[in-house]
Amino acid sequence: MSKEKIKLLFDARNCIDFYVNSATKSGIFYFTYNLLYELTKYEDLEIYLFSNYVQAYSCKNFIKKNKQFKNLKTVPQTPFISYIQFWCDYLKKKYKKRPKNDNILKKSVRFFCTKIIEKIRIAGIAEKKYLKNIDSYDVILSSFNQPQKVVLKELGSIKKIICIHDLIPYVMGDKIKCMELKYFDPIIEYAKTADICIAVSNNTKNDLIKYAPQISPDKVKVAYLGAGNTFYRRDSKEIQKVKKKYNIPPNKRIVFSIGNIEERKNIIFTIENFINFVHKNKVNNLIMVISGGMFNIDVQNKIKLLIKENPDLIYLTDYVDDKDVAALYSMSDIFVYVSLYEGFGLPVLEAMSCGCPTITSNRSSLPEVVGDAGIMIDPKNNEQMQEALSKMYFDENLRKEYIEKGYKRVKMFSWEKCAKIVYENIKK
Repeated sequence: MSKEKIKLLFDARNCIDFYVNSATKSGIFYFTYNLLYELTKYEDLEIYLFSNYVQAYSCKNFIKKNKQFKNLKTVPQTPFISYIQFWCDYLKKKYKKRPKNDNILKKSVRFFCTKIIEKIRIAGIAEKKYLKNIDSYDVILSSFNQPQKVVLKELGSIKKIICIHDLIPYVMGDKIKCMELKYFDPIIEYAKTADICIAVSNNTKNDLIKYAPQISPDKVKVAYLGAGNTFYRRDSKEIQKVKKKYNIPPNKRIVFSIGNIEERKNIIFTIENFINFVHKNKVNNLIMVISGGMFNIDVQNKIKLLIKENPDLIYLTDYVDDKDVAALYSMSDIFVYVSLYEGFGLPVLEAMSCGCPTITSNRSSLPEVVGDAGIMIDPKNNEQMQEALSKMYFDENLRKEYIEKGYKRVKMFSWEKCAKIVYENIKK
């Protein structure tokens, strides 16, 4: 370690990738972004951002666009190919397809930018000149990425820390086609050689040790995520504004669900049980609002069919702006998040922070997050789901009880606490 400041090489790919395409943001982005921000508060850390070879300029632009990171540095080299990649990404985003506002110019820009990006990817540009003098850094921190092959060869005695968010393809196996082992295997192989692994929950730690028994439990540290200071109960004026923005009926009670639209999130189970609950109990003042990026076309098509059959019950907003999410939680009477597997389950924490009583799954890490501040069910049990909806809808006192418990529960979690654990392991 350096005698003065610790030189930290921070892999920002999970910030840069999602920053370029904001509609695909996930918990990993928010973890990486908030961890980076909190680490900047430690004066004895000298942080250098890096991504991959073709995103080197995107790192610089990321710092430029985020004033809270203005004092951060990037690795010195910025290859010319990186400028080309950046502007192609920028133009594709600027001229993205809009059904009501598309023309030949925009189509041409998207076409040529896509082709250029494909050529860059196929070329497999060497990265040897991008990360020079790696041995001059003290620590390399990766957020759920294995460093590039050229970097791996040069790491030497640098302290290696990797953050592990989940082991979805190992745990889910062939049950759900959501992620492939080929993307996870290199991460786990790197974790075996790392000095420290940061797991986002005890459940993720246990999964890591189970599927990679070569990793000593002693080198796996747990650092819970936080909801952030933007998640708090919003006032009626902001709520009405957001309802109007996303075409949500103004005078209905709301069951809300958010997350990437994929099979693992168990959203079809949630919708079908909601519809059955409404019909069975002859409820006429309740709707379901679903937000999230579309990741699975089969699930997406099933949702669209259910909406077609129940046009006044289900409202799909797709991806929503970050600044609107807290208002969506705040306007909702019930938050449902009965995922089949989560590394942590950040939306549960966000919902409780905004005073929205929660129904969640009793599987994986979710019990660690919700504790006694929500109703936990078997995510495959229709009867338990119906009972939970009934309790939350009809029992106002119970809802208030879970709201208060939720406010107390979220105090256990924060990005400051998360970063402190990472920082302490950087210094060791």
